[in-house]
Amino acid sequence: MHVARGSLRSCQIFEARPGANPVPLKLGEALTIRKQLLTRIGQVRERLKASALVQEGEQPSEDPADLLREFDAMATELEHLVARINRTNLATRLPSGATLTDALAHRDALAMRQAVLRQVAVGRQTTSRASDASSTR
Repeated sequence: MHVARGSLRSCQIFEARPGANPVPLKLGEALTIRKQLLTRIGQVRERLKASALVQEGEQPSEDPADLLREFDAMATELEHLVARINRTNLATRLPSGATLTDALAHRDALAMRQAVLRQVAVGRQTTSRASDASSTR
């Protein structure tokens, strides 16, 4: 089990695929790699769309089969990386005893609550202004 000491970004995660040698990777590094992979996947997706939109009788600038293989390899890499990150988040305990996964779920719920309350507050301000404007006419 991983115990959080100091920065959570210094927690190490390990490769857990069968037959693979464990390779330590800091959580912060894994999150950076995940972001880069998602960017690259988005780029390949756009290249795939462009290669699919070729005029009849013309050849695409890139072979769609090659692009699909590239996409598939990155999707598999992302799948393994996200699984490693999730396992680490589940095994990492905060000083309160909660897991990092628990803390992330709590953060997401707070963000959702905040967004709804802001939306309600903005709606009330808009309604209040409209009411004020109509009463001054």
